[in-house]
Amino acid sequence: MAARDKQAVQVIRVAIAAIENAEAQPIDGSTQTELLLEASRSSDVARRVVSDDDARALVTREIDDLLAAALHYDSLGASESALEKEQQADFLRTILASRS
Repeated sequence: MAARDKQAVQVIRVAIAAIENAEAQPIDGSTQTELLLEASRSSDVARRVVSDDDARALVTREIDDLLAAALHYDSLGASESALEKEQQADFLRTILASRS
């Protein structure tokens, strides 16, 4: 697998994780023990529905985070890492543009 393909897979996994995390139900003020006991007594908790617009916003936020990281790496003189983050952001932008 080419290095570019590995970057694409990595950034897609990050974007999917962001969307899946947004689907998780918020935790109330319960303690960890209470949550574990409740989980052992019940089946899975229904996931929240993330709309297409919400998913786009999440991916856009990931793009912004990648670009911020690229700027940070660049300021540290780590141009190769900065370029990698910029390429990942460009890849996500391309995916978003193709889904519009």
